Amino acid sequence: MRDVEHSIHLVPDYHVHHQAPYRLSIPEATELKRQLEELLRLGFIKPSNSPWVTPVLFARKADGTLRLCIDYRGLNRYTVKNSYPMPRSDELFDRLAGNHFFTKIDLRSGYHQICVAGADQPKTAFRSRFGHYEFTVMPFGHYEFTVMPFGLTNAPATFQRAMNDIFRDILEQYVLVYLDDILVFSRTLEEHLRHLRDVLDRLRRHSFYAKLSKCHFAQHKMEFLGHYVSDQGLHMDDAKITAIAEWPAPTSAKQLRSSLGLTSYYSNFIRGYARYSYVLTSTLLRKNPPWAWTPLHEDAFRALKKAVICAPVLHLPDFDCPFILTTDASDFTVGAVLSQLRVRAVAEFHDQAAAGHMGFHKTLARVSRLYVWPKRKDFVKDYVAECPTCQEVNSANHLPYGLLQPLPIPEGRWQSISMDFIGPLRPATPRGHDAILVVVDRFTKRARFVPCRYAISAREVADIVFDRVVRDHGLPLSIISDRDLRFTSRFWRRLHEVYDTQLRFSSSYHPQTDGQTEITNRTLGDILRKIVHDDQQWDLHLAHAEIAYNHVVSPATGMSPYYCDLGYHPRVPADFLRPSQMHPDTSCPALDDWVAHMTSIMKTAHEHIAAFQTRMAARANRSRMDHPFKVGDDVLIDARHLQLEADTLRKFQRRFFGPCRILQAVGSDTASSLVNFRVKLPDYLRQARVHDVYHVSLLRPYRRPPECFAGRPYERPPPIMVDGHEEFLVSDIIGRRVTDDNPPHVEYLVRWKGYPDEEATWEPLEHLEHARMLERAYDRARRAGFTAPPQPTDPPPSPPAEETAEVEPPRSEADLQQQPDASERPQRTRRRPARYDD
Repeated sequence: MRDVEHSIHLVPDYHVHHQAPYRLSIPEATELKRQLEELLRLGFIKPSNSPWVTPVLFARKADGTLRLCIDYRGLNRYTVKNSYPMPRSDELFDRLAGNHFFTKIDLRSGYHQICVAGADQPKTAFRSRFGHYEFTVMPFGHYEFTVMPFGLTNAPATFQRAMNDIFRDILEQYVLVYLDDILVFSRTLEEHLRHLRDVLDRLRRHSFYAKLSKCHFAQHKMEFLGHYVSDQGLHMDDAKITAIAEWPAPTSAKQLRSSLGLTSYYSNFIRGYARYSYVLTSTLLRKNPPWAWTPLHEDAFRALKKAVICAPVLHLPDFDCPFILTTDASDFTVGAVLSQLRVRAVAEFHDQAAAGHMGFHKTLARVSRLYVWPKRKDFVKDYVAECPTCQEVNSANHLPYGLLQPLPIPEGRWQSISMDFIGPLRPATPRGHDAILVVVDRFTKRARFVPCRYAISAREVADIVFDRVVRDHGLPLSIISDRDLRFTSRFWRRLHEVYDTQLRFSSSYHPQTDGQTEITNRTLGDILRKIVHDDQQWDLHLAHAEIAYNHVVSPATGMSPYYCDLGYHPRVPADFLRPSQMHPDTSCPALDDWVAHMTSIMKTAHEHIAAFQTRMAARANRSRMDHPFKVGDDVLIDARHLQLEADTLRKFQRRFFGPCRILQAVGSDTASSLVNFRVKLPDYLRQARVHDVYHVSLLRPYRRPPECFAGRPYERPPPIMVDGHEEFLVSDIIGRRVTDDNPPHVEYLVRWKGYPDEEATWEPLEHLEHARMLERAYDRARRAGFTAPPQPTDPPPSPPAEETAEVEPPRSEADLQQQPDASERPQRTRRRPARYDD
């Protein structure tokens, strides 16, 4: 049986507190009467004649019901405070490392299970319109109100002492207690059942009752004290993450304190939390400050919310293993970090400059010379595979991703065409032509070659298409092209919206989508090289090249483009060398025979195209593999052909950038396996209208390092020499402010490549001489309302094979009016070593 009572000791000069009841609404009065009847029935309260009088009020629960509260502030003012210590949540969590099974026991109205000393019961008396009562058991306390303390001031201390006395010999061995929250933890299921039986027996012997609906048994992941604990580590509560993410910008110092109070509870999850909060507290929470919410505060507030949303799982330290103490001292302070030996050992043989980021086998061999621990091979393999630097730099050693996905076969002639430009061809011909517009019917493979100027407008392209294609063959149902500005212009899109022609574009930096036109371009180039003379007037020979191309049998259809399109071969001068052509048959075939003939041609062409695509896919897929990507994955994007650093560093720039999140699969519904994906690019790239759809051959899976490798050191690359000066690489710009100097000047918060976020520094504009593109990109994104900081990379070009085209979604009027400026795309750059001037 319980042998603990709650006593209320008063200070010598106390005064009996009596206070009139608060006014209640009709629904509150009805609920009060119901709850009083229930408490009387249970024997928790009794009628009282005590001189102590305390009012009651209600608080609304999350589910909308009313909770009875007793306003004991007057009594608490004269109560001698009990200094019994409450456990620290972070110390409790430290005991959970290495455990796999968790049970949470929640006591039913825990405070109501402890009696109030008889002499002190009159002090708990409260008054209502229905009478004057006093508690025989300890009134509602901390468990009933999880967000703020209320009730009797010493109630938590009394309850915690009772729980500690029950479990004293097993506390922190396999049970943790915080008031009425009891957590049982074990490494194995057999141990867990034994531990759980012991805990329940102790509660039974002391007559404490649990609420079954709030108990959870033998789970691998459990909510405890506002966090989730698992065998992986410590997680944030998803409900609180959602609440923080949806928290509006504060409009007063009180609201700001409230929001910071919630985020500070999870500050150990947020790298550089003090830096975010300092921007908000240093100016807004001083004594009697004028409230001035600036863009700088907005950026810091949103960055803090983003950091909470992206918070990692914290790996719990294993106290059975030794720790490494890393220190860093200055003239006024000393910093220290604890880390475990395994991560440090592998980092020394993989991450350091002298280690060279070697592969798994070489790193394992070096580690094994000096260190041994269980499952060392798996640890090193995961460490190397999840190294961010290696993922961005190492070339792929597997077959290209993406099995061949041929485009759907058109239903008839000139229903689907592909278009592309060849050029500029320098010098221009005497007629001013320096480009060729190539138009190919995807069904018959017939091509039209039109000489033109490379700088023609979208309107002039439309004139050529109508004059050379639509006039003879009608409007197509679809047009496949690359992302030439003329094919993505507002005029071109609106024109084909009017004519109900669907525009289909190749994915970013993957021209192989329009493989038909690419092959035609190559063939045309070969023909012109053979027939063009030294005068280089190739436009005079373009008609001959078109006739030659369309007379040759296509391997896809098994017949020439002319025959597939017209049903006969147009006469050429060589036909007159045959005697049979001297006396042609003038008889007119029957109409049915002609229709049957043309139908046979189309059927034969369709069968040949289908068979050819099957053979082509089988041949191409020998050197390819299916991709593993799905929506929601993080990927790296191929960046081999981009200028991400200065030209002097181009040879050593990283092959991939990211990670970026896959948002959706894009492509034809008839494709057996979608090979184009839309990814979430950084905001500054979206602002610059960089296309966000990529073929899988340009993607690489990104393995996010788990928290067990949290001790991985930063590389901290040394400065490089530029024009005789030491400069550091700028990763990105994440903030902007105007100083209070006279005159004021602009400074940018710079994050350095290879350095942690905590070492970001404020730099004046003149220090960013080689980072102008990043600075302009940040300002442009900031004006547009984007809050995510620019990233230091651009999206890339491509590898091979004719693929499923992407259907371009309709764009808004504002989208069509914006035009990207390629010269404004930011790049990684360098600066003088003002990093140490902070």
